[in-house]
Amino acid sequence: KRSLIHPHALIENSVIGAGARVEAGAAVIDSVIGEDVVVADHTVVHSSVIGDGCRTLVDTHLRRVVAMPGSTLSNLDMQDAIFGREIFLTTSVGYFAERPGVDVVVDGKDSGRAVLGGAIGTRTVLGSRALFRCGVAVPPSLLVVARPGEAVGKVDDVALARAMAKRGDRTRDV
Repeated sequence: KRSLIHPHALIENSVIGAGARVEAGAAVIDSVIGEDVVVADHTVVHSSVIGDGCRTLVDTHLRRVVAMPGSTLSNLDMQDAIFGREIFLTTSVGYFAERPGVDVVVDGKDSGRAVLGGAIGTRTVLGSRALFRCGVAVPPSLLVVARPGEAVGKVDDVALARAMAKRGDRTRDV
């Protein structure tokens, strides 16, 4: 399989996997893009590793991110984060420090960084306004819309299988 790179995409110091597609206006810099990944229009991936089968949505900006396979990623400025398999991340999810411009402290230890993300567990869906303190690990199979205390439920294996079957049907029609 060959990767498809739009003539108006920017690729610098990066590895693009077989079957991957980098669309118009996208930039992939100092990164590794796995097989069958879609880097959507106007997406910026910088100093990151994006696992096989992931896809970004238009205007996603990821910096120093590791994403395990099968995730859908959309965010305006996600940094310093690790994503588990098959997560769904929407645009307005964020990690915030308690005091801007001061190094983030996690579990009593200075991170040495003013900006720090966190970790998102496998099969987690993070919806609009999901906001987290820097360094927080979001558990697997959680559905979060708004603040973490407002989680509406867990994604069980039956619901996930149903959703993946529907996704598979759409994929075959394309």
